Amino acid sequence: VETEDNGDTSTADTLTSGNPIKGQLSSINDMDVYSIVTTSTGTIDIDFDSPINNPYTDYFTIILSDGINTISSQKTGVDTSFSAGVEAGTYYVFVDPASDYSFNDEEYSLTATSSLGDTSGVETEDNGDTSTADTLTSGNPIKGQLSSINDMDVYSIVTTSTGTIDID
Repeated sequence: VETEDNGDTSTADTLTSGNPIKGQLSSINDMDVYSIVTTSTGTIDIDFDSPINNPYTDYFTIILSDGINTISSQKTGVDTSFSAGVEAGTYYVFVDPASDYSFNDEEYSLTATSSLGDTSGVETEDNGDTSTADTLTSGNPIKGQLSSINDMDVYSIVTTSTGTIDID
């Protein structure tokens, strides 16, 4: 269960990989912050169980961050899941009200699962320029997400001969 005050990274509640935690936003100004530690390269999967099911209004903003940069995020009024490729380190999940106009104070559930190993198939941050581009493998899909209006995701692919590249 979430504890108060967990409103910033220094007071974040610790998440155990794969174990759900229940939380509740007490006011429009409340923000719940959780931390999860990964010991090597891999992925973090976020599962958010919304207390309401309204696909037309965003009540919650869920942000996966390295403490400085947003890695991935979702605004939602329904259950949602997303994932991101990460390096070893401490990461934070922020749960905020989505806006001043659509606040919900019912109990939600949050699960963060850290999977060690291969990050192929998921975007990693920061992949915002050619020097940090994520590598594509021909024929294999990759999931990515723009975290803000200023985010740009860059991917690279190596070919061994002249031909056509089809992008789906």
